[in-house]
Amino acid sequence: MTTWRDGWILAAAVALAAPGCTETAADDDTAPAEDDDTTPADDDTGPADDDTGPADDDTADDDTADDDTADDDTTPTPDDDAAATERAFHLNLAEATVTDPPGLDALLDTYLVDYHLLMQPSDFQADSLDLLFALGADDGAGGYVQDMTFATVAVTDAGWDDPRFVLEEPIDLSIDLGGGLSVELGDAILDGFFVDAGTAVAGATLEAQIDSRDFDFMLGGEEGAVCTLLAALSIPCQPCPDDGQDFCLHLAADGITGTLLPALTLTPVPS
Repeated sequence: MTTWRDGWILAAAVALAAPGCTETAADDDTAPAEDDDTTPADDDTGPADDDTGPADDDTADDDTADDDTADDDTTPTPDDDAAATERAFHLNLAEATVTDPPGLDALLDTYLVDYHLLMQPSDFQADSLDLLFALGADDGAGGYVQDMTFATVAVTDAGWDDPRFVLEEPIDLSIDLGGGLSVELGDAILDGFFVDAGTAVAGATLEAQIDSRDFDFMLGGEEGAVCTLLAALSIPCQPCPDDGQDFCLHLAADGITGTLLPALTLTPVPS
């Protein structure tokens, strides 16, 4: 279908072919016979695009007539913002810095070689989004796949203030330890930023209650072995949210990054 833009560009081409043609409202510096600096719905580099016209915005899903100043929309939508699509990310918890309790990162680095938490955003709204969390497994080719043997955790209406996301209500998460083992994170709160046009996560922080009994196997398996060790380092265990027993630790970590998994879409798995 021929549009008014096609006709305008054709007219510009005819004008350029005329003898004695100079740069006018139908031409520019970089794209002959396509556009110019002055007329509406046109710009410096491409057809049907401008810096000042009223036709479109920076984020809407139809950017064929886009501009920087008129009718701008700062709310990302799933069709146009690179962050606002259903894509999975691998959260690099192994590279996080544990700030509380001090020294726990050394314990994790020593014993937890592979633990993979996957996150997928969706349904971006003006001030909220949905997040789906799943456990991942190494695919053997440098990437990750969803471990379908673990239930997913769905979060609806998480906080969203582009580019920042935040869990405003605590949830329970699992981290795969490998070898069929996992550790539970209770009352977890996660926040971070989508960066690089939504292709990565950066600056994320995590707070949660971690049940030390999940790590007792590292010290022989006796219940409370980790708490006994930490007590000697003046790190007391606290009551766990599920049973009230003094086997839990407050975990805080920052510097969490996320890697885009472009070929993976998470599938909800019921508990």
